[in-house]
Amino acid sequence: MPAPPTESRSAPPAGTRGHPPTSARLRSLVVLLILCATAWTFGHVVGFEALPLVDDDTNIFFNPHMSTPGGPALGWMFTNLDYVHRYMPLGWLGFSVVYSLSGLDPAGYHVANLALHGADAWLLFLLVARILRRFLPGEAEGDRLLAAGAAALLWALHPLRAESVATCSGLLYSQALFFALAAVHARLSEHEARGRGASGAGWLALGFAFYAASVLTYPVALFLPPALLVLDLAWVGGVRKGVLVGFVGWGLVAAGSVALNIVARFTVTSYLLPGTLRQFGVLQRALQASYVYAVYVLKSFWPPAIPRMPDTILFDLDPRALSWWLWAAAVAAISLGAWALRRRAPFVGLGWAAYLLILVPNLGLMENPHTVANRYTYLPACVLAVVLAFALLRIRPALRPLAWAACLAIGGALSLQAAREAAVWESTHAYLVSVRDGTRLDAVREITISRLALLQFLRGDVRGGRSGAWEELQRAPATEGVILVWKEMAPASPLPPEIAGRTLQEWPAAPWAVVELDLAQRQVREGRIDDALAHLDQALALSPDYADARFNRAVVLAETGRMGAVHDWLVFRGSPGAGDRGREAFLASKIRALYEARGLHPPRALAGA
Repeated sequence: MPAPPTESRSAPPAGTRGHPPTSARLRSLVVLLILCATAWTFGHVVGFEALPLVDDDTNIFFNPHMSTPGGPALGWMFTNLDYVHRYMPLGWLGFSVVYSLSGLDPAGYHVANLALHGADAWLLFLLVARILRRFLPGEAEGDRLLAAGAAALLWALHPLRAESVATCSGLLYSQALFFALAAVHARLSEHEARGRGASGAGWLALGFAFYAASVLTYPVALFLPPALLVLDLAWVGGVRKGVLVGFVGWGLVAAGSVALNIVARFTVTSYLLPGTLRQFGVLQRALQASYVYAVYVLKSFWPPAIPRMPDTILFDLDPRALSWWLWAAAVAAISLGAWALRRRAPFVGLGWAAYLLILVPNLGLMENPHTVANRYTYLPACVLAVVLAFALLRIRPALRPLAWAACLAIGGALSLQAAREAAVWESTHAYLVSVRDGTRLDAVREITISRLALLQFLRGDVRGGRSGAWEELQRAPATEGVILVWKEMAPASPLPPEIAGRTLQEWPAAPWAVVELDLAQRQVREGRIDDALAHLDQALALSPDYADARFNRAVVLAETGRMGAVHDWLVFRGSPGAGDRGREAFLASKIRALYEARGLHPPRALAGA
């Protein structure tokens, strides 16, 4: 970025006193274009399914702690460190708020995520416009708005956004970015207030609060403080007291979040523990980091590479292989190029430095293997958007109309590809098939095929799912991921005799429905009746003839004075798996008590029951 213009402490920076009507109208039109294009590109995700086996099960739909916001739920959100390997209390709270409105219907989570993505694009546009106004005051306001709008539009429509926007769990990323962008806005307002001679303390506190909200939603912005320091120093023209205070405060928030997440990472036993230095050495970690940096840059600037690079899991890195060193050389070349442009285009070097810093939490420096996921670009790509906006304003004014037209054309192409990329996340089956058919790594293909069998098993085809997983285990007996999937379908021994003797077709319902019933029974014991009914509804949606779920739902309805119990009793009597006169009589007595408590005559269907 060029050096900021000098200014009097008694006057606000250029362009901050207000905007002429023409600029206000243009600003509104740009925002409207961004929001409409985003809705057109990703609107179809509202009808997508949830993605069990792809985080949505653990995070939301099979999460036994998911409930409406309240005392016990909030206590769990802020104190739990052993459910997942992240500390994310406000992330849980975001899911909980949507749950209070939508229950276990995935449409509610998709709507909330899509709305937040639009809000993120709007905040990014405003942020880029502020930065351009500060550092390029000599440019026409209309050109600055168009450059900021083009950058935010291309960010919002980029196919790399598809994973974050199309999944229910992607709400974590859109919510975390919303607070992060709000924090940066507060930081810039603090600088502007200090430039006018005010204290800026209120904006400083607000920035702390927003940043804390971001890292407590999901820890993707842990390295935002050093990246923001780059902008701080350029904004104020050097080291000032306010810069240091803000950096230290934000750094302490980040350090606290890092500590909590490390504790969670080593507490959760359901995930592989981080590799030791002997297992995963410093050189391997550096090469992996270079690979991740280079791949994300390649995908950002050449979107056609996205579907041709589906090998998302990095297994052991062999430092003797030339390919890893080529990726490291690519990152070094970009860094040297950015340094060479430090005088002609300083925004390139500063932006690259900020990008490198913000991506640090997503490099997998503790993980072996590591998953390279498109969702990890959600926040870092905002830095690239700022660099793009500066680059657009380096074009000669006479050629800028062509640049705006080119941005619209590129945006249209990105939108079409992003819509196709989003369709990959329509269901767990669609996602797994896309990975199976696209990967070039045998291990990834083998694991994916076994997970497709697991999905078949969990949805109710117990025999078919187990047979498919067993066949894959015979083909790939040494692939750890295939072994782990098989163990999920083959209960550990020794088993009670009544379980050991059960044939494959004697499962009472789809295994997922059995899990839903178990969750519901646990929640009934905890007094969470509405949550239990939501899971019983899900069990019956998976297996409509599941007698145990129907019986439990009828009992819960009767004991809580809800008249739907009669319908469930009648359905239970006719279900193939009922066959228990004692349970029929017990349920009938519950319904009679319900009617008598209301002073009503029991239905005739109960006569003789």
